[in-house]
Amino acid sequence: MKTTIDLPEVLVKQAKQKALHQGRAFKDLIADYIRQGLNEQPSHAAVSRSSGALEIDPDGLPLFRGQASQGFRQPALADTLALEHSTLEQEDLQRVGLAH
Repeated sequence: MKTTIDLPEVLVKQAKQKALHQGRAFKDLIADYIRQGLNEQPSHAAVSRSSGALEIDPDGLPLFRGQASQGFRQPALADTLALEHSTLEQEDLQRVGLAH
């Protein structure tokens, strides 16, 4: 059966290289990985974990949740972007040896 799945390009390249290295068809490799995944218990990353304001989402990424009663306020987008710009600029200066 044919199906279409959007996957990260890097992941597809790695899988194609592995299939080539093993002398197997790409579709057979992917089918085996799906079979393995369906037979396994959910990984620790697939289960949401929580400890107060910090949670780990199903993809294993940190998720911060604040509550108004804890004095949490979401920063403004402009502030977040300014902080990101400043951090990236500082990293660039460090790379070229100009950081203080």
